[in-house]
Amino acid sequence: MNVWYQFPFVRLAGILILLIFVVDEFSLPIASFIYIYGIGLLSLFIGYTLAISSFRYRRGYWILIYLGIAGVMVGWIGTRINSYKPIEGTRHVALKDSVLYYKGSVIDEVKHKDKYVESLLEVTAVYCYGQWEQATGKIQWRVACSDDSRLPVMGGEYLLKGKPKPFVSFNNEGFDWGAYQRRNHIYLQQWSYPTDYILLQRDTISLKVKVLQLKRDILWRIHQYFPNKNVEGILKALLLGDKTGLSKELKHQYATTGVMHVLAVSGLHVGILLSIFFYLLRYYQQRIYWCIGITVTALLLLWGYVLLTGGAASVSRSALMYSVILIGLCFRRKANILNTIACSAVMLLLIDPYHLFRVGFQLSYTAVVGIVCLQPRIKKLWSPSSLVLKYLWELTAVSIAAQLATFPFSLYYFGLFPTYFLLANIPVILLVTLLVWGGVVTIGMMYIWEWGAIKGAILLTQLLDGMNSLVKIISRLSYASIELKVNSVQLGLLYILVLLIAIVLHQRRWYYFAGIYLLLLYFQLDYYL
Repeated sequence: MNVWYQFPFVRLAGILILLIFVVDEFSLPIASFIYIYGIGLLSLFIGYTLAISSFRYRRGYWILIYLGIAGVMVGWIGTRINSYKPIEGTRHVALKDSVLYYKGSVIDEVKHKDKYVESLLEVTAVYCYGQWEQATGKIQWRVACSDDSRLPVMGGEYLLKGKPKPFVSFNNEGFDWGAYQRRNHIYLQQWSYPTDYILLQRDTISLKVKVLQLKRDILWRIHQYFPNKNVEGILKALLLGDKTGLSKELKHQYATTGVMHVLAVSGLHVGILLSIFFYLLRYYQQRIYWCIGITVTALLLLWGYVLLTGGAASVSRSALMYSVILIGLCFRRKANILNTIACSAVMLLLIDPYHLFRVGFQLSYTAVVGIVCLQPRIKKLWSPSSLVLKYLWELTAVSIAAQLATFPFSLYYFGLFPTYFLLANIPVILLVTLLVWGGVVTIGMMYIWEWGAIKGAILLTQLLDGMNSLVKIISRLSYASIELKVNSVQLGLLYILVLLIAIVLHQRRWYYFAGIYLLLLYFQLDYYL
């Protein structure tokens, strides 16, 4: 049997990615894509009817089914992509003229910067030509800090004065800020002072607002128990994805050593928290009702944690992937990990096709695919007899695989390669495992047992101080990072290089090294000439 039949979602993800690239290049009216969607559904219906009938000329039914699937996918993707754009036929606020006032709701957490606060506003109506009109669109809203009581709150509906302005598209060393915002469906921005808006009503009952209140309470308690600002900032980032307390120097040190990924709540953190549930599922695998109860509990806690961290893209992707794995284990289905990864990617891309163009999406999925495909092969290169060395070598293999899979994107977006990533990643990941579990237990004790919370905070402070000191020492070593910016062509060449390395590891055909050498030589000439 063809090996690709084992990976239906991998094939579907490949087709979906190709279609997103193609459809994104065309700004057709939404109605056109709706027609394509309808034709696809009709084709599917006719193909399925022929498949189950005894009609004499039914052999070509599979052509209609494939065409139907393609039509449905193109129609759906086109509708999703173009529904966010300010194109003809939409009510996008960017298309409105002579806007004097507009109404909108704050749909994201309010982030505090040095001299202003920032959030995301979803427009509902605009006042122009002497009347109110319905409108859509998202605006990046910044408000100058003055009186805290006047600052925006999440869930609040506001009346604002003035017309929002489009982003100025500028290119900063290859990074186009305007294009980045458009990929996030944000086409406009507004700078306001507290006198430029009025609070119409405040949402106090929605689940999102209640979760935000809980998050603020946890952040306040962490602030009370951890007086050291660097320790407080790292713990908030590790557990809740809140990076507002991190200094620029600390961020630079973690980026230089290649361990910045631990400060973004992602699959590593979710996996640590779910490890006990995976153990319980394996222990009670013969008791179906126990398995269902454990799985439901794990899923509720998992998605509750996603809400608590603000629904960041990295944790949402991980949660979706782990949900599929948990359900598979519950019903004793042996999940193919690559198929599971592709399934989560397909779901996210169907919800929002622009996920594909986001840095976090690209880095997280290439890292996970790299670990799954390359880590087992790298691990086989050495088989230490000691259990301790074996465990450390497995961690090393994971780190090498992830770095190998993501370094082209890192060079493309950030122009930085951490030289000592192995030296930093192994101890930091071991410490993060202790810190995540210790942090969860300590936060729980903050609500029920003050003495235990104080002792837990002291222990966590020592561990966090140790981790920060280790990262600081490594970041100050000579040649701790290499600055190398690549363009899109070089990015493609680097991923061909990664593919050749994967083939060498998988098939042990060493003559592929000739291809690797020639590719490296061409890359060097292309970069310096």
